[in-house]
Amino acid sequence: MSQKFVERLSYPLLLTLGAIGIIGPFASDLYLPAFPQIAAALHTTAAGVQFTITCFTIGLAVGQLLLGSLSDRIGRKPILVLGIALMGLSSLYAAYARALWMLMVALVCMGLASAAVQVSSRALVSDLAHGPDAARAFSVMGMLLGFGPILGPIVGAMLMSLSDWRGIFYGFAIMCAVFTTWASIGIRESLIHENRHSGGFRQMLSNMGGIIRTKSFMWHAAIIWVGVGTLFAYISASPFVLQTIYGLTPLQYTLVFGVNGAGLLVTGVLSGAVVHKFPPQRQARLGMGLIALAAAILGIGYVTGNLNFWLVEAAFFLTPMSMGFLFGPVTALSMREVRHANGTALAIQGSFQFVVAGITAVAVGLAGAAEIAPLVAVYAIMAFAGVFATWRAGKVTIQ
Repeated sequence: MSQKFVERLSYPLLLTLGAIGIIGPFASDLYLPAFPQIAAALHTTAAGVQFTITCFTIGLAVGQLLLGSLSDRIGRKPILVLGIALMGLSSLYAAYARALWMLMVALVCMGLASAAVQVSSRALVSDLAHGPDAARAFSVMGMLLGFGPILGPIVGAMLMSLSDWRGIFYGFAIMCAVFTTWASIGIRESLIHENRHSGGFRQMLSNMGGIIRTKSFMWHAAIIWVGVGTLFAYISASPFVLQTIYGLTPLQYTLVFGVNGAGLLVTGVLSGAVVHKFPPQRQARLGMGLIALAAAILGIGYVTGNLNFWLVEAAFFLTPMSMGFLFGPVTALSMREVRHANGTALAIQGSFQFVVAGITAVAVGLAGAAEIAPLVAVYAIMAFAGVFATWRAGKVTIQ
């Protein structure tokens, strides 16, 4: 590891950013075990509850587009701290919700706030690390983010045992209060004044236009979009597929979900450890290969009529595992030509990934809680798009 990386982006700071960054994935997964209870309490369907995930991702998408450029102008820390605080307030409103539309509003606001946390924390890393060190740093962050899918449902199930689904959101609000204090004390600004842009909306559009015309950024960003879209298809469908179709209890589902999330931790650690010997380009191909394999397992099992629990679980296990090889390496590759506007570039990447995620999260539930065909179709489409994007990214010549 380079001396510059050690001096400017220390592991304590990286671990702090990873721990704070976890609250976004944690929030989206925290209430998964409560989906059936929420549907009953708010008198809605499985698709209605699943749409709250889409509301969260809509907030993420819009928020990142607005706040990424703003962080290039005013700095990373103010956006980060305010975002955590607003997540806590949104969670309190979610706990108060008496109708599905109120929960949707709360999740949109929570997504907006989570966007502030995600884009500012990643931009801070990109400010301080470059090249292989950036790939390693993003891999470490990706590994830490993997705790969100593991801890979220487990903590949610624990809170449900003490209260009901509303207690989940009250507990998360308390967590946000703690993290707001931690971020205020433990993080310093990373964007020096000389690197900030002073323009307004016109400057933001100019930066976005230049980034979108950068082929290297766009094809690598597309790989991330496919990966996150597939991950959210799994996250949205798994409570109903595993509990309604295959009969798992909430506790059994939580344990299975935790095991699957552990796969992301393993590949996240491995990705960062071998980045100098197994370069990001090869890791991207491996990660996308895992998604293609998951799609093949689901597709073949469905067509042959043999899609049992173990085949579905194998595909589900491969899905978060793939992100360990995609998140860090591919994010670092996408940033190579757009370092002059890190916040805006990460905002574009992040916002569109959650547009895709929002679509897939709803698509998998369109045929009802007891039908798995939409999930199989979504996986097939994502795998085809991802393999194509990976092939095109490999053809791009870095100037």
